[in-house]
Amino acid sequence: MSCTECGLHRYRKHMVIGRGSQDPYVIVIGEAPGRAENAIGEPFVGPSGKFLEEALRVAMGVSIFDAQREGIYFTNIVRCRPCDSVTGPNRAPISSEVSACLPKMIALLDALRPKVIVRLGLSAQLHTSFLESDNRYKIVDLPHPAALLRRGGTKAYDYKDYVSKLRRIWKHD
Repeated sequence: MSCTECGLHRYRKHMVIGRGSQDPYVIVIGEAPGRAENAIGEPFVGPSGKFLEEALRVAMGVSIFDAQREGIYFTNIVRCRPCDSVTGPNRAPISSEVSACLPKMIALLDALRPKVIVRLGLSAQLHTSFLESDNRYKIVDLPHPAALLRRGGTKAYDYKDYVSKLRRIWKHD
């Protein structure tokens, strides 16, 4: 798949679309792929993904790699790593980059039809605020795993709350 709708393609190794169940109960949406995701071509495989995997394991007793079986699909708003050089640091996507990818994410939601959308981080929440008026989805907002990692990971003061919210999603609250 090739896309050149914004400048992010210049430093892309892999377009990161998503992975998981093709009939998901839940879609987890992050902001953008990082360096590890760009290298492998799958979302949530870097440090944030490993942290999310651990939180899901604690909450549900599953591994993120069992997502297909568990009815979870993982994706990001932006499909290419936002950076300004191949070796440069990750950065937040700019509005033109989000605008280029957002229609693809909306098409993905329409095709997969989840019951619940988990938005990870403020950026994902802001760029998908239009979903709040869509009655097809229950929206759950959580901090991005990277934010919890910066605050101490599993020792962060809000980690137990994070796991508790993940657990409630699968109890169909």
